[in-house]
Amino acid sequence: MKILFLIPRLEANTNPPLGVAYIAAYIRSKGYGDVEILDPTFEDMNYVFNRLEKTDYDVLGISSYTMNYNLSLKFAKYVKSKNKNCKIVFGGIHPTILYEDVIKENITDYVVIGEGEYTFYELLETIKNSGNLNTVDGLVFKQNGQIIKNKDRVLIQDLNSLPFPARDLLPMKNYLNANYGRTAWSVKQPATSIVTTRGCPFHCTYCSSHLMFGRKTRYRSIENILSEIDHLAEKYNIKGLSIVDDTFIINKDHIYKFVDELKKRKYKMEFICNGRVDTIDKGVLAALKSVGCEGIAFGVESGSQDVLDNILKKGIKLEQVKDAFKWSYEVGIPTDGYFMIGIPGETEEDIKETIRFSKQLKATASNFAINIPMPKTELYDIALRHGDITAKSWDEFNYTGKTIYKPKNISQNKLNEYRKKAIISFYFRPSYFIEQLLSIRCFDDILKKVKGFYMLSKTLLRS
Repeated sequence: MKILFLIPRLEANTNPPLGVAYIAAYIRSKGYGDVEILDPTFEDMNYVFNRLEKTDYDVLGISSYTMNYNLSLKFAKYVKSKNKNCKIVFGGIHPTILYEDVIKENITDYVVIGEGEYTFYELLETIKNSGNLNTVDGLVFKQNGQIIKNKDRVLIQDLNSLPFPARDLLPMKNYLNANYGRTAWSVKQPATSIVTTRGCPFHCTYCSSHLMFGRKTRYRSIENILSEIDHLAEKYNIKGLSIVDDTFIINKDHIYKFVDELKKRKYKMEFICNGRVDTIDKGVLAALKSVGCEGIAFGVESGSQDVLDNILKKGIKLEQVKDAFKWSYEVGIPTDGYFMIGIPGETEEDIKETIRFSKQLKATASNFAINIPMPKTELYDIALRHGDITAKSWDEFNYTGKTIYKPKNISQNKLNEYRKKAIISFYFRPSYFIEQLLSIRCFDDILKKVKGFYMLSKTLLRS
């Protein structure tokens, strides 16, 4: 049985699709040796069609998120027109949360909900042996015209039991040579991404991650993580890492063990990661800096405590935000602050407060995004109470695209104006400019500043 995985992504990205690579590695470890990943991230539409036209595969697995769902359907329809006996399986966040819509498509045979490793493997075994589909947890399918949703699959508790992602099936050379994005200008090259945990215990209303990975954080062992880092260093000569967990810095004991083992092995690896302002202290930050942490992204979202508490349910305080950025600055870790403009229910004064607050922080960079209420999140329902969703297509649920939420009290054009004002007022302050000049220590720092300014310019042009 030949299995082909498709990543319907045609835009530049420095992060390999590790979710699919994990599934491919798992089924390969279970004896399915004829596995391929079609990843056209650095190619074009014709590249995909030319590969799909060869009808040498029996099962096509498509990993889909909301903004690329229509593209996923386009490719799937093409496959059915050429290879009607091919079984098409959808997985990923969009099919997980909107499985009924996805399974209703004539071209869809199965939908895998949530984590895909075990479910996809059991589905393959059931197809191969003409078994009972009702026994496969986490699966949605059609039977006699009826939609059948099996019981939810229990989340994988032992992440160490999973083989490392099948990066050998991906165009890793292209990913390692990509010179854009956070990884490219924050850490030594070549660099790539890694996942060390799954699940997030927090209840932010804008996030759908828990629908895929649950609210309990599951950890890989430190030994398992370092073994993968060893593998990446040996095979790809990796010198930098982007740890793409939802929240890497969440358990202080786990972080200190990670730091201790890195020191014992005398690693010379730089890395960036995500953190929450309420789960760190200066000691943890100093420890991370001592082993090569060159950047932490903090989700701040709003400068209004009322918005944080009553709309976003972020669970953080503005004083914690100030402390986190101050401590990071003091220990020498560059920081990214992430903010949203146009949060459903916020006022113009709230937006102005967010802009003012961003400039009070010791942030190395700040990212201001127009809020996109994602389907099946609590914030999506809040958005419908406070305005309208104007998107006509899933393609528009794009964080780099146009505004799709129309509040009752603020025009969409006004939201875009506020975003541009936030960017300009943060980055074009004399104090910020002087701080950036004083932070230059070597030629690499100059390159990072130039790349950062280039990306900033592109953001402003899109505004």
